[in-house]
Order: sequence, then structure tokens, then C-alpha cells
Amino acid sequence: MNRRPLIRRLRHMLQNPDPAVRKQAVTMLTTIRNPNALWTLRYVAQNDTDAEVRTLAQQAVNQRVQRLQAMMGTQGSNVQEVHWEFFVAPAIFREQPA
Repeated sequence: MNRRPLIRRLRHMLQNPDPAVRKQAVTMLTTIRNPNALWTLRYVAQNDTDAEVRTLAQQAVNQRVQRLQAMMGTQGSNVQEVHWEFFVAPAIFREQPA
């Protein structure tokens, strides 16, 4: 199933002025196993104007990283040790080519 249209819609929701809408988008992004979703969550965790939205996004990122570490056999490593250059897109909200 192609998740790009869904991620695109959720990115649009993340630009809504209502923090409740942005929280809903973050919650929905946590269910998508696609690097674009992780990139978006990381961006929101670092840049959203609402502290609760940032916290929710950071929790989602931490959970995803912990799952990745468990799969890679690096459990117990500090989440901050993850090399984000593999996960962070240069322009999160710019449309990705199909």
C-alpha cells in the first residue's frame, strides 16, 4: 500500500494552527512504518511551536528508535546516539518525487 498520500495529508495537518489537530497527526504518524513518517516526527519533535506536540512527537521517535535498536541488537544504547543523518530529510515538508 502506498503511504505517500497519507503522509502528505498528515504533513498538511501538522501545519494546522490548532495543536489538537497536530497531535492527532503525530498519533497517526506513529502507526506508519515508513522512513518519511520518522523524518516528519523528528522534525515536529524539534520544531513544533507547542510543547505538548513536541513531547508527543519525541516520545514517538524514541519508541521507534528503541524498536530499531532492538532489531539491530543495540538495546540499551542512548537514543541520542542514533545517527540522525540517516533519518533526517533536508526539507521535511517539501513534496518528495513519486
